[in-house]
Amino acid sequence: MEGWSKFDNEIVEMNVFHHQADMRIFIWLLTHVTFKAGLRVGEVELSSRQYVTSLKQLQKDLWFYDGRKKEVYSLSRIHRSIKRLEKVGILTTEAFAYGLIITLRAPEHWGASLRNGREMDVKGMRNECENIKKIVKKEKIVKRLMSTRKLQEVTDFFILKRGKGLSVSPADSMALERLCEKESEEELMAFMEALFAEKGAINSAIYIEKVWESRKEKGDTVMAKFHELFDDVVPHHDA
Repeated sequence: MEGWSKFDNEIVEMNVFHHQADMRIFIWLLTHVTFKAGLRVGEVELSSRQYVTSLKQLQKDLWFYDGRKKEVYSLSRIHRSIKRLEKVGILTTEAFAYGLIITLRAPEHWGASLRNGREMDVKGMRNECENIKKIVKKEKIVKRLMSTRKLQEVTDFFILKRGKGLSVSPADSMALERLCEKESEEELMAFMEALFAEKGAINSAIYIEKVWESRKEKGDTVMAKFHELFDDVVPHHDA
């Protein structure tokens, strides 16, 4: 056979590329179909991109070497390959008196299934991204509500321990908010409980924040010195 046959590289991304028999049938058809209409086989006039064959004829045409031994595909394997190629839109088949008329479809047709799959994948990814955005948004809302509830609980506790007034100043509110970002609700309430018991009257949440930061800093320093001392006392053994 003379001339060139176009091999569209899109097929390497399709599932049939990974089936040896599928690809051999495809290449055989690509190099044997007629590209001019009008060729007659018996009473049938072939159109462009058509080829007349049969399962048994393909079995003979597609023989191969397995090592040094000559082998052929089973008729059932060839049939499965043709059905797979037909399913993805690469070809169509039509039975007639002399066997099969196989029509090799143009790449824009047999690649449609792949493009549809890609579009579905892209659509699925977009839906997944939208779902993730919704989840993140919901989590942010929940986190904000929890933070608001925590701040309100700590603020109410401070007002209760202060023993006067029904609200706090903007500056005190900001101080309590900063404390809530650094410590749990239970720890803050326990700290304020102890501090009020120690100092008596406390009117400013800013003062509580400063004491907390001071003691936190001292606590970290004490723990660091403890670890240094512990390292000096405990002997180290080389591995």
